[in-house]
Amino acid sequence: MIKTYGELRKRIEKNIRRLSDEEYSMPELFTQTPTWPGDWPGREILALACDYTDCSKVLKPKVRKQLKDIIDALDENTNEHGYFGPVFDGKTADEQQIAGNSWFLRGLCEYYRLFKDKKVFSRIENICDNLLLKLQKFYENYPDCSRESGGVDGHIQEGTVNGWKLSSDVGCAFIMLDGITDAYAVTQNKALLPVIDVMVDEFSRIDLLKYQCQTHSTLSATRGILRYFRLTGKKELLDLASRIFDTYVKYATTVNYANYNWFGKPTWTEPCAVVDSIIAAKELFMIKGDRFYAEFFNRAYYNALRFSQRPNGGAGCETCLDGEKTKMSVHMYEAPFCCSMRIAEGFLRLADNFAYYEKNTVVVPFITDAENDILKIRTKEFSSGMKVYVKVKKAADKLKIYIPLYCSAEIKGDYELKDGFLYLPCESGEYEIKLTFSEHTEMIKGLKVPMRGDRILFRLSEKSALRREIINCMYLKDQDEVMNTRLFL
Repeated sequence: MIKTYGELRKRIEKNIRRLSDEEYSMPELFTQTPTWPGDWPGREILALACDYTDCSKVLKPKVRKQLKDIIDALDENTNEHGYFGPVFDGKTADEQQIAGNSWFLRGLCEYYRLFKDKKVFSRIENICDNLLLKLQKFYENYPDCSRESGGVDGHIQEGTVNGWKLSSDVGCAFIMLDGITDAYAVTQNKALLPVIDVMVDEFSRIDLLKYQCQTHSTLSATRGILRYFRLTGKKELLDLASRIFDTYVKYATTVNYANYNWFGKPTWTEPCAVVDSIIAAKELFMIKGDRFYAEFFNRAYYNALRFSQRPNGGAGCETCLDGEKTKMSVHMYEAPFCCSMRIAEGFLRLADNFAYYEKNTVVVPFITDAENDILKIRTKEFSSGMKVYVKVKKAADKLKIYIPLYCSAEIKGDYELKDGFLYLPCESGEYEIKLTFSEHTEMIKGLKVPMRGDRILFRLSEKSALRREIINCMYLKDQDEVMNTRLFL
């Protein structure tokens, strides 16, 4: 059971309203992005399933009906084997078709977990048998080669290489690591294991920097590897995922914890990749317990994901802040074909497991207004911090709460601040915690960055002397104001 309140709930419900528009509903949904078969409907099914998990009782019937209408129309919009695009001929693999159908599989798996629809389960099995199990030899020969430069939406290049039709989104075929591992989690079809192993092995060999792989594809694959680790317990998978994530942080993140769309190309950010980075970092924190990962996803949420959500509830791209640039502006008001749908899972994954058991300790890696079977947390922000109201539903030995650096705490009773976490007893009852964040400066990507807690302090113009946290473009008055907004460090 998850319930959210406050800002996060507002963001989720704004996104639900955006995703109820015509292009996300029947019948228009199936006419979108023909060069990425399955991508738009797959992301939409996944997004709506995530939104359904945590929306108000008033909205649930509407979201459920929209989902069911899409699911009921799949037979007439997919091929004879249940997936999007032409039937795989065993001769040529279309990188964008494979990537798009990975999102379709993810959506189907999430839908099945919610509603236990036997017909959907059969469709997942059909896709496994007639597409996924035929891909092993193609991944064994995935080409190492340079690609054409692409736009925000990517395109298929002319010709074939090693039997592949390749995309300008370098490495997007490995998005399927996310879909195939989720399909394995649902079906437990062991015939998928050799295919997954080949995909992981080949992906581990790719020089992400040399071939300027797309960061969204890279991080989606990393999430698939982390899921595979959870399913198998193989330590080498965790080591690989950690290495890839560390490479991303070092070479492809911006000052405000967003992404370069490609490794080595600081062109624009992409909220899809920001979502992937938040989910991967949270998974790594829950597995490894390293505070670095908790700090990363908190900062990526406050300084990147929130900025990307627009007043209409969708999401768009920004210019990249790096060591040479101190100005950030809107690059693309909205990316309706991907990012507006992906933020739904980003919001859900921040909310689920906001409080969870680790042995006899309840861990809170992300302070938000939320409630589950363990805790209920409500917050009230003030100019230099927040008050956190905690109600313990199930007692444990300790409560361990992530807090930013340069943070002081005031609590009645015993508590301890240690290594960036707040520790206090987790007894039944209520706690009131006052967190005060000191303003400080950090060196990030070669820039001196003014901060308060985990939040970067921006100026709205070069001439402005006042630095403050900009809550988010979604709270601005209209689209024109968003388009003209420039933020300065």
